[in-house]
This record gives sequence, C-alpha cells and structure tokens, in this order.
Amino acid sequence: MAIAARATRSVFRSIMYAIFLLFIIVIVPITNHLLGKAIIALRPMGLEDLAGTLMRSWIVGSTVLATFLFAFLAWRTRRLSAAGATFEVRSEGIMLSFWWAIVIGAILYFGSLGFGG
Repeated sequence: MAIAARATRSVFRSIMYAIFLLFIIVIVPITNHLLGKAIIALRPMGLEDLAGTLMRSWIVGSTVLATFLFAFLAWRTRRLSAAGATFEVRSEGIMLSFWWAIVIGAILYFGSLGFGG
C-alpha cells in the first residue's frame, strides 16, 4: 500500500515539474523565442497548429490529472493515517495550489485583455 502511495506521489510530482517547466519555457523571453522558432519550423510540415493544440491540451489535461491525483493521494493518505501510517501531502498541496493560482491569475489577466482580440 505504501509503495502505491509513493508511486502516485512520484507521478504527481513528475507532472507538476513538467507543467512548471513548460510554464517557465513559455514565460522566459529567450526560451519563448526559441520555442516560437521551433514551432514556426514545423509550419512547412503542417504541424504548427498540431504543436500549439498539443501544448494547450497538455496544460489543461495535466492540470486536471494532477488535481485528481492529488485528491486520490490525499484520500489515500487520510485512510492510511487512520491505520497508523504517517504520510504528508503538504508539499504536493502547496505545488498544486500555486499552480492553480497561476492558472486563475492567467485567466483573469487574459480576460481583462479581451483574450488578445
């Protein structure tokens, strides 16, 4: 049971690290410029729209998946702690809360700009 909890925690952290890495790549101007060049290089092959769609799908899908994994991890931790085991999900909760604050802040920011249109 504890091995499954560690595996779930590892998967959760891997997803969160990948989300934050992609977010940093998009936000930092130098890496954003390189990412833009890479996506533009996909234009002749007709994969530019696919790359953009996959990035957006990854952000949304991984956020939802990480939220469900955290809920499962918290539920399992609560159940195991009732049985005498000690696990904490504080760091995972902080990472997920921080990410949701970024997502909500971005939605509010781009909403106030009129979604760039």
